[in-house]
Amino acid sequence: MIFSKRKIILILGDLAICYVSLWVAISVRELSVVEGQIFLKFAVTFSTVFFVWMLTLYTLGLYEILALPIYFLVSIGMTHLITKSPHTAGGAALSRSKQKIFC
Repeated sequence: MIFSKRKIILILGDLAICYVSLWVAISVRELSVVEGQIFLKFAVTFSTVFFVWMLTLYTLGLYEILALPIYFLVSIGMTHLITKSPHTAGGAALSRSKQKIFC
């Protein structure tokens, strides 16, 4: 468990996004800017969810700086494979749409 400066910044950035998103969601729900006491009530409850989410992402290796481009390339490759292969539903639909139907 070596935490580099980049990894800590990534984790803290994700936590900041989670709490800002929670604040925006509560503000939209209440149709007004949320005060501190109401936000803290929700923040305490959602902290458990955020902790489990961060632990899951860390366990999956998504905070590894070197692994990020590999996951991105694999996801692009899988998307290309699924949509272009004639053996999948997406590829079959594309191949049927390219066929000309003569009546």
